[in-house]
Amino acid sequence: MARRSIYILSIAVIVICTGCVTLLSKNGALVRFEENGEKVANCKFMGTVRGASPAGLIKDLKLENALNEARNNAALLGANTVVIISKGSMFDQTVIHGKAYHCPMN
Repeated sequence: MARRSIYILSIAVIVICTGCVTLLSKNGALVRFEENGEKVANCKFMGTVRGASPAGLIKDLKLENALNEARNNAALLGANTVVIISKGSMFDQTVIHGKAYHCPMN
């Protein structure tokens, strides 16, 4: 009984520390981030996107999950570029807001 309790507790700790993983979709993997808003001047605005990672204690993993969700959401709009307009991280979640654009390929 004690071994089973330790096993269950170990699984719970792993889940809490890592949270859920947001995988990139095939199209989401094609979306890039651009820090310079001037570089999207000739691009078509497709809409705003949000990405969030609601759980986990590992800050880098939460940021990666939020970025992946934003890229996936941008791809759903037909965008290939996201300019991040805000990032916020607290204990319970990391949230990214961005503007999605479809830019000509160079």
